[in-house]
Amino acid sequence: MGSEMRIGPKTLSEEQIFYRSIRSKRFYSSDEQHIVNLEGQFETLKKRINDDYRLHLNLIIYQITTAIENDITDFYQALAAESDKAGEKQLLDSTKHLLAQFRTLRPDDERRNSYFAQADNYLSWFCEQLFLKVISEHNDSAMLLKMRSKILAFCAQEAEYRAELKYNTKKTIKNPNRISNKMILIRRVLQQGVELKEELKVLGSGLKRITTGTAMALVMLFITVLALQAKDEFSNLTIAFVISMALIYGLREIFKDDVKDVLWRSVQKGRPKWSRKLIDTTNKQVMVNEKIWLEYLRHNEVPDPVKTILNMRHVQNRIESQTLFYRLQSHVTAKDFPEGYQEIKEQIQFSFLPFIQYLHKGKAKLYSQSSGEIDVKPVERRYQVNLIMAEKHHRSQKVYRRFKVTLNREEIISVTEAEIP
Repeated sequence: MGSEMRIGPKTLSEEQIFYRSIRSKRFYSSDEQHIVNLEGQFETLKKRINDDYRLHLNLIIYQITTAIENDITDFYQALAAESDKAGEKQLLDSTKHLLAQFRTLRPDDERRNSYFAQADNYLSWFCEQLFLKVISEHNDSAMLLKMRSKILAFCAQEAEYRAELKYNTKKTIKNPNRISNKMILIRRVLQQGVELKEELKVLGSGLKRITTGTAMALVMLFITVLALQAKDEFSNLTIAFVISMALIYGLREIFKDDVKDVLWRSVQKGRPKWSRKLIDTTNKQVMVNEKIWLEYLRHNEVPDPVKTILNMRHVQNRIESQTLFYRLQSHVTAKDFPEGYQEIKEQIQFSFLPFIQYLHKGKAKLYSQSSGEIDVKPVERRYQVNLIMAEKHHRSQKVYRRFKVTLNREEIISVTEAEIP
């Protein structure tokens, strides 16, 4: 972050950034989350006992929605590249086939059927929304033109299907806010057993008390020395002596917090600030232990590989900057995962909202001449944040990626990935 953004330890502390800017979610994940790999999951669903049935149903719904989202992402990329292999027909057919197979699993048991109906309702609405979004965002695509009528027919069929089964009331369907909020709540319910619960703990509370005591001891040592010197200077209790003691104790109140902060920063430097346990919501088993670092770094504290990457910037961008360091270290402690899942996926969201208040709003104007007339155009002020990501799995080497985030006081304008040789 450039120094002109006015962001640093004095304006935004690490704790403020952590609690206001960083959000994360953890889910069970699989490297086989693709539509063609899901069909084998259905047979085991019928054999589950009631409590296990709901958990396995939630896992399957999560896997289905992730698979369709992944295929939609691949489809978008093919459309953007104007590739002949966009596969819109295959995407639609495979989704239809998947929904048809899933619906053959409707149970006869009333309790199970209520779980299934909730999942079926969400899955139908989810698929309809994704395909309508495809049509809306690529309405002028020649590739989609031949499939447009079939996609719209599929979406209408799913809406009619939900209406026939009375999954949602007419009042809810007609109100966009109500139907959207209802589906958000259903998705949260379906994430039970898939999303891991976190227990966050602030580290160093005992060490901070020791540091505070040490800082006070140092300040009092200094104050005591000054008091003894004042006593030698003023042998009797005089007004001058009283004023001197008042000034000395006033100095203590002025400097005690500064001494404590400086000492605490030096002690805490390089240490993790938080620890986190990720817990399975069904069996309460601790799956992952995490440690979290977050601190501002001086230029000489920035790791050499990151310095090398930042030096690849244009000369005009190599100005004085502020470096914010965030590190997450995860250690999987559980030996067994739910059936069909091999890993835990963590999504980290970093919000720039707390930074916005420190940015300047552009007030400059650009003048130009056209046919003897002077044109005046307002110029917005933009800022650039360089995001360097380093990822390491087990004993493998770190993989670095660099992203350029361009923003102004109103919004994030663009996020582009820069090449690293």
